[in-house]
Amino acid sequence: MISSYALNCLGVSKDLKIVASLANFSSITNTAKEFSLKPSQYSNNFQYSEESKNYTFSNSEIETITSMEESLTNLKINSPETIKQTISEMPSVFYYEKKSEDEIEAEVLDWDLALPTEQKLLTNQRKTELKALKLKETTDYFNNALNQISTSNEITLRTIRINSTIAISCYNLIKEELKNNPEIDSEFIKKNMEFHVLLREKAIDELVKRGLEL
Repeated sequence: MISSYALNCLGVSKDLKIVASLANFSSITNTAKEFSLKPSQYSNNFQYSEESKNYTFSNSEIETITSMEESLTNLKINSPETIKQTISEMPSVFYYEKKSEDEIEAEVLDWDLALPTEQKLLTNQRKTELKALKLKETTDYFNNALNQISTSNEITLRTIRINSTIAISCYNLIKEELKNNPEIDSEFIKKNMEFHVLLREKAIDELVKRGLEL
């Protein structure tokens, strides 16, 4: 597929660039379907809406992702090498534990003296505890966002939709490399993506409920 960035260099119109991105959006659509919860899986607080069975990506979403892809290409962030490096660093970020003031001061002193910084090793038990904590924080964050859908204004609903679409697209970009790294917590990734897809769908449901243009 010719990249949207290449088409832009050739002076091709925005409409044709969007058409060129549709092949990629077919893959993104499949990713969204993969993490879409069935009606029976929704919690009691979030009933499935029969009004919105079609969660097709809008022109606005396609334009946003097309623009994002161009930026990633320009910055060379979406190259296989860069993606692999990013994924390799994810476990250390995921299991990052906030340091005490004394630990921070000790590290600063080591840097001043050009001494190697001692890396704190986490036990498997501590990793399990941090994983549970991050999963709870993520669940609380998304549940709070879902609870605010019905009272959110139109701009917020559309922003939620776009942000979740960006998250789905980013996952689609790195999912193969995620599968190749055994240190990545697949359960956490899966739960995170399910929430993003659900949040997008509920924002669309609310737009439909209010009779607003999708």
